[in-house]
Parts: sequence; C-alpha cells; structure tokens
Amino acid sequence: MKKDIEERIRKHGEALIAHFDLDPATDPVRLCKALRRLENQAHKLSMQWCNGEISEDVWTAGIRYVREAGLVRLLGTVAAHKIYINSDPRGYTLKVRCEDCPPNLYRDMGGYGIIAPDLSEGGVK
Repeated sequence: MKKDIEERIRKHGEALIAHFDLDPATDPVRLCKALRRLENQAHKLSMQWCNGEISEDVWTAGIRYVREAGLVRLLGTVAAHKIYINSDPRGYTLKVRCEDCPPNLYRDMGGYGIIAPDLSEGGVK
C-alpha cells in the first residue's frame, strides 16, 4: 500500500511540475510534501478565522506569508499568484481556478484543481 501512496504523490508532483513549468530536476515528492505543509498551514488559518479565533487581519497576514514565503519560493512568483486561496475550511485551501486547471490534477466538486491533496490511504485516490 505504501508504494501506491508514493506513486500517487510522485504522479501528482510531476503534474504540478509540468503545469507550473518548473525545473524538470525538481523532486516531485519533495514538492508535494512541501505544498502539503503549506496547505495544512493555510487550512488551519482558515479554520481559526471561521471559528472566530483570529481576526481577518491576522488571517490575511498569515495567508500572505503562506503565499509569499511558501508558494513563491516553491513555484515562482507568477505561478504562486495563480493559486486561489479558499477561505472556507470545509475543503482544500490552495487551489487552481477552473480555467487554469490542467486535466491531470485532482479536482474538487467545483472543478478547482487541488494543489496539495491528501494522497494518503484515506485521502483522495
């Protein structure tokens, strides 16, 4: 089973590398894991904001940090600013808009591409 998870992560990373025109030498697994950490961080901020634990200003500053310190570093400036940040904590936070979504990325029910899905055994398949 672990091989299946690793293969899903690798394939998703390769799709992201192709879509965002990243250096082909980029390690797809490391990219996915780094993006997953950013997804978790952004999702936690959205959950805290939705629950009234933090202000909108704190949420905005935190999301700005995720974008500028994380997404820009991993994907580059142009690609990072194509990422849609969903503030609704009921789904994934880091997405690609429908019109920019390549066909080989995981999608949510709205058609948005999911940048860092949960590819573990209980996650997206």
